[in-house]
Amino acid sequence: MSLSINNNTAAMAALQSLNQTTADLTKTENTVSTGKSVNTASDNPAMYSIAQNMTAQISTLSGVSTGLAFSAQVLNTATTGLSSISTALQSLATTIGTNTTGVDNSTLNEAITKTLASIDSAASGAKFQGVNLLSGQTGNGTTYTSLSTAMDAQGSTFTQNGFNVTSAGLGLTNLSMEMSGSSLALGSSTTSNTFATNNVIKMQNTAAAGTGGTVSAANPSITYNFIANTTGNDSQTSALGQVATAIGTTTGDLTVGADGLLKSSSNSILSHTTASDGSVTYALGNGDSIVQSKDGNGNAVYTANTAFDSNGNVTTKSVITDVKMASTASLSTQGGSTSAQSVQQVALMTQAMEYQGFGVSRDSSNNLTIAGNSISATSTQMGTVSAQGATISLGNSSATAFATNNVIQIGNGVSTGTADAPKITSDFIANTTGSTDTTAVDTIGKTAGLSNLSLNSTTGALTTTDTTYTLSAGTTQADGSTLYSLTTTSGGTASGTISQSTDTLGNAVYTFTSADSTAKTVVTNIDMSDTTSLSAVGGTSSAQSTAQVKSMENTLNANGYGVALDSKNNLTISGSAVDYSSTSIGKITSGAYNSGTPSSNDTTISMFAQGVASKANGFTGAATAVTGASVVSAVVQAAISSVTRTASSIGYSSTTISNLQTTTSSLSDALTTGVGALTDADLAAESAKLTSLQTKQQLAVQALSIANSQSSTLLSLFRG
Repeated sequence: MSLSINNNTAAMAALQSLNQTTADLTKTENTVSTGKSVNTASDNPAMYSIAQNMTAQISTLSGVSTGLAFSAQVLNTATTGLSSISTALQSLATTIGTNTTGVDNSTLNEAITKTLASIDSAASGAKFQGVNLLSGQTGNGTTYTSLSTAMDAQGSTFTQNGFNVTSAGLGLTNLSMEMSGSSLALGSSTTSNTFATNNVIKMQNTAAAGTGGTVSAANPSITYNFIANTTGNDSQTSALGQVATAIGTTTGDLTVGADGLLKSSSNSILSHTTASDGSVTYALGNGDSIVQSKDGNGNAVYTANTAFDSNGNVTTKSVITDVKMASTASLSTQGGSTSAQSVQQVALMTQAMEYQGFGVSRDSSNNLTIAGNSISATSTQMGTVSAQGATISLGNSSATAFATNNVIQIGNGVSTGTADAPKITSDFIANTTGSTDTTAVDTIGKTAGLSNLSLNSTTGALTTTDTTYTLSAGTTQADGSTLYSLTTTSGGTASGTISQSTDTLGNAVYTFTSADSTAKTVVTNIDMSDTTSLSAVGGTSSAQSTAQVKSMENTLNANGYGVALDSKNNLTISGSAVDYSSTSIGKITSGAYNSGTPSSNDTTISMFAQGVASKANGFTGAATAVTGASVVSAVVQAAISSVTRTASSIGYSSTTISNLQTTTSSLSDALTTGVGALTDADLAAESAKLTSLQTKQQLAVQALSIANSQSSTLLSLFRG
């Protein structure tokens, strides 16, 4: 072995070995102490990057799991509240069932009041950390009425909309043994079904009708429209027209896209959110909102929220249901309103109303009894939705809107009528003087071809001195009208009939029908004499003029037309029998109509008009009030059904949250296992390695010590 005074090669080699062993030992000790083989990016860049991403996902899932646990508690709280409310309603149903002879209604009413208080208490108390899914409004410790939470690490959201199962939300406000429901006579016919497309049943709660106290979040104004869609029109044109009218936009603005979402041609929709139950809430530019959903039969339901309080709670809304009836097309129509098709149509309409919380029953005479949701019993109507109408300008001047014998003439647009589709002209004559029906009678007489026609001052019967025609004595009809036959004097040939009747407002109505039933003229004498005592100062804006226009509006409404007056004194008239090109305002002179201002076409409206085109026997279009224990029971049963559906929805959401919790936990466990597989150390192997490296370190230290002793050996060569 050579010795050098410049280099200690052995010591250098020993030191290098010691350094490497020490580094390996440090790394192994770190691995053993942390239990991980990959602690930093320098250990294994690829594995470290993958593990970090997986660890971040685990952290996100931890947050998701916390949110789901919170949501589960909110839903559990709501479920507990619903259970209490359901029990209270079942008890209430039993209480009402004891309404037998000898049981005082005041006793039952006291029990009802206490039960409603317990329902409100359960609903308002069902909150968890400021979230209440049952109260229907914020305030009193409730900050949120809906629930949203992340479902996964990607940020997908679970949303549960809230409900209103307070006594007001369940339509139990002012519930008593004396409360009223609506009795709507659908009528009977041997030739036509009960419903045609665009027929609609319209209802208002007492707040909307102006008889239910101050409108508020606790007492909202609600209008319901159930539109018969007998053609299977998936575009839901009429329903969306009603929605557009509710939010103040034009018919045709809202459409359903290929994706099933609402589209707005005027860009009135700012954004939308989809809840986990499939309902979609649209935020509008004017601050309103629309909720799009489906009922249990798959009918499209649109709720237009158009007024809110300072807390953002809804105070006014319209609920429009597009009732699908296309499935009845294959059923028999034999028997008209008693046919299989008609009966099924009524059943579908009834079910749609029940899904909105109404109690509905149908008797053998085709009468519907409707109760619930605090409806105004006499505000229920059946009519037609019209997507266009005629707009007449009443002008702005120093004169009042109507002078005597002014008339609004409405045509149905038929030029050559048939017996099934006659040409119809309706004249609504303003009688501002309160005189007899001279003008109306003269007009109907001239229309029938008579040189004169008048009223007998004693009997009130129609009479004529015309020698060309013979007018028969009047015969009283089942509906209370008087019918006269008109024949030629020479040959006795039938020329037509004249009907004398009154409308629901007491106005005299005269109708001439041609012998072949292809043409009909209806003349209504509107008594406006009660407006003459009002001030005429201001012309068309005066109290007198306003009252005259209101009288005209009421009469048009009573005769089945939809009417709206704008701020510029333009009167819009809609209905299935309105044609703008044959509608105008003018004056009757000597029994002849002299056209004044013609109307303009208005396709920007979607208006309800009471009544339907072909009225069945007994059909009036307006409901009457009915009372009795059966009505009260129907209201309670409807509330029970609403609570049951709410409980079903909450239960479904609870199951969904539970499944998501399980999935999240499983995924988190899988990711944790994956991270361990990528980064965890084999401690048995690392322990053996640690022992080996410790031994090697000791040997390296000893070798370095020996190598360092070479200097002493070199010096010994030079000693004497």
